[in-house]
Amino acid sequence: MKGALLSMTILACVCFSGCVYDAGYKAYNNMDEVGYQQQSFGDGVWAVAFVGGYPDFCKEAAFYRAAELTFEKGHRYFKIIKKEDRSTNVHSAGHTTGLGGQVAGSSVFVPVYYYKIQFLNEKSLSAKVVDAYKVLNTHNLPRKDEPYTVAQRNKDKGK
Repeated sequence: MKGALLSMTILACVCFSGCVYDAGYKAYNNMDEVGYQQQSFGDGVWAVAFVGGYPDFCKEAAFYRAAELTFEKGHRYFKIIKKEDRSTNVHSAGHTTGLGGQVAGSSVFVPVYYYKIQFLNEKSLSAKVVDAYKVLNTHNLPRKDEPYTVAQRNKDKGK
């Protein structure tokens, strides 16, 4: 069940996009079949994935979304439980046309990067713990010129 959404997303991405391109940083939508997705497993454990674009962008966008989600849910730190490059080549079978001709199958590369994280309220000495505030204050929003800092986010929220 938990992998079904991601599997359907990959298939839809292949059907509609057909190629690798520079995706914008945004929530996943059904129109262009790219963007970030997230899923809660309860107890502060979440999965974040980014589908589409170039592989490096995909990885950067998924990591950035993990930091954003941590901030949005009221936490400062998150622990990386799992990270995976789930990119895949999706093959379509060839077929015979109505006139008896043959159409070759094709292969499409679909970049997908996945993080499973757990929110933490305190910093730990573990190497897998990330300070979401530091990420948001120092990293540029993928494909933007300057960071959208924690202070700016709080001001926008009226805090």
